[in-house]
Formats: sequence, structure tokens, C-alpha cells
Amino acid sequence: MEKIISVVPALVKKKFLGFSNETYTLIVTDTRCIFAHLSSSIMKKIALDARADAKENGKGFFGQWGSQMAAALNYSQKYKTMNPEDILKENEKNFELSNSSIMNVKIRMYDDQSTARTHYDVIIKSTNGKFSYRTEQDPNIELKNGLGNKVK
Repeated sequence: MEKIISVVPALVKKKFLGFSNETYTLIVTDTRCIFAHLSSSIMKKIALDARADAKENGKGFFGQWGSQMAAALNYSQKYKTMNPEDILKENEKNFELSNSSIMNVKIRMYDDQSTARTHYDVIIKSTNGKFSYRTEQDPNIELKNGLGNKVK
């Protein structure tokens, strides 16, 4: 049975000329990497559900807003308990790469002086091509847990 090893949330892929982007969660199993697309409709549903739940529990505006933010950040954790095939079928933009097709993964850290934020570029080279993403969360531990010495 296929086992989920690690989950890397909020990998952002820039689209044409950087004017828009797509967000993915990377789920690493013992045999493959699944890229789960986080669509705007899913994000809206997460926010509405979290706001309604917070309101139902008597939280005011800021409590509802905080619940929305937490729900969005924690959404990717649900993949830890899902069947990998169900993850792949969840959205038509989801896709997979076999772990054996991945040659290496490079992670580069950058400090953005203008925003005082750190971000990480994740570049996955595989026999299927090169996949580049950016994230604000350090992906090193999760990627090394899942892909071992392929991560540089």
C-alpha cells in the first residue's frame, strides 16, 4: 500500500509573465509526488466554511477572520490522511511525477529586503521536465524526508 511520507504546502507557480499564479500542495509518497492544485473555488469554500463555523461558535469579526486564515494555512494537512489516488482525482489540474523520474530538487533561500520576508525557490528536475515553484515556508525537512539525497 502506498504511503504518504510528507506534505509541502503553498508551492506557488508563476504563470504567464508573472501576472497570475497557481498554488499547489506537494504530497510525497514512497513511489511518487502528487501536485494538488488549490483552486480559487476551493479557497473560497475554505474561507466560507471557516467563517460560518467561527460565527456559529460566537466569534466576532476578528475571530472569524483569524479562523479563515488558519483554515487556509492548515488545508493542506488533510492530504496526510487521504488516499493518494483520491488526491490525484480531486482536481483536474492535479498531476503526478514518479519518484524515480526525479533527478534532483534544488532549494534556494532568498531574503526579500523590501518585505522583510524569506522565500524559497524549489526547482524539481525530472525526466518529464523542470518544475519551478516559490514558497514562504521552508520546504527542506519535508522534501528531504520524502526524496532523500535528491534534495540539494
